[in-house]
Amino acid sequence: MKHPLICSFLVLAVLPGCSPTEKNWESTTPSVRVRLTTFERTIGGPTAGTGGGASVKLEYPVVIEGPNSAALDSLNRFIREAALRSGSDEKVYADPEPLAEEFFGSFREVTRAFPGYQYRWFLERRISLINDATGIVTLAAEERVYEGGAHPNSVRLHIVVDTKTGRRLALNDVIRQGSRKRLVEVAERAFRSRKGIRTGDDLATEGYWFKGNLFDVTENFGLAKTGLLFYYNSYEIAPYSAGPTELLIPYEDLEEILNLPGR
Repeated sequence: MKHPLICSFLVLAVLPGCSPTEKNWESTTPSVRVRLTTFERTIGGPTAGTGGGASVKLEYPVVIEGPNSAALDSLNRFIREAALRSGSDEKVYADPEPLAEEFFGSFREVTRAFPGYQYRWFLERRISLINDATGIVTLAAEERVYEGGAHPNSVRLHIVVDTKTGRRLALNDVIRQGSRKRLVEVAERAFRSRKGIRTGDDLATEGYWFKGNLFDVTENFGLAKTGLLFYYNSYEIAPYSAGPTELLIPYEDLEEILNLPGR
């Protein structure tokens, strides 16, 4: 069963807290109001006592109030696409039940083919609002899935939305024109410091897979409360054993690079 979040590099991490010396970018009057939706279903394996089974767990917000209809519709569409998209095609379900039945159907096919199958499958998706600042909302969409094999797969994608227009923003939309090279330099210093790699040391030798062996920022970014957040999923720049990499660059290091409202 193919999973679109994973296939598109679509695990939510706890963001670092703020200290009095850090510059924050957050609104004291959030632009959106949400209601949390949760869904959980579990089925057992076909043979009692084998330990097999499957479960689906979803947690996602529904935006019930926003600055305008474009933002409301757009945010809810992005959330539905992340939470309720089929694991096998581009279909987006209207509610969680058919998504769970699709996942359970794949599990049942395997158990019919392999009597006594003992693996426990799971599909977990969680969509969270990690920052609601002046005019921009950042969502984090995470997925963990296990369908047998050596280990579960997990992925996290950030969705950054302009609440004035409802448009999803790319990295180039939030930085000043001509500043990407400077951003990469600042991010590389932060990355090397985080990983304990000295300036000038070869990244490939240290186990990282950047194209051309040159550090680059990922398009999987978010605007957190205290800084610009980059998230490299497992397998993106390093083997699974290395895990994902979260890189948070404080806003005070990006004063001449970012182009954000309210800063």
